[in-house]
Amino acid sequence: PQVTPFWTPAIEDERPVGEAEAAEQFRALFDDAVRVRLRPAPRGPVAFQLSGGVDSSSVVAVGARLGPPPATYSIVFPA
Repeated sequence: PQVTPFWTPAIEDERPVGEAEAAEQFRALFDDAVRVRLRPAPRGPVAFQLSGGVDSSSVVAVGARLGPPPATYSIVFPA
């Protein structure tokens, strides 16, 4: 088998950034990604399915900061 990259990200700015600036850039991008997905759907309000991980919890935290508290759901299966 031959390994080939699927995608290589474009580097727009090659200057090194500090930790605080990198964190701020990430926060701005993450907030924008959540904001785009919070646009009202034609069928009704937006809700979040929580997996219990850091990723879904982060999306809900940003969603709550950007607008009204979103509805959240979690599923538990019996052991």
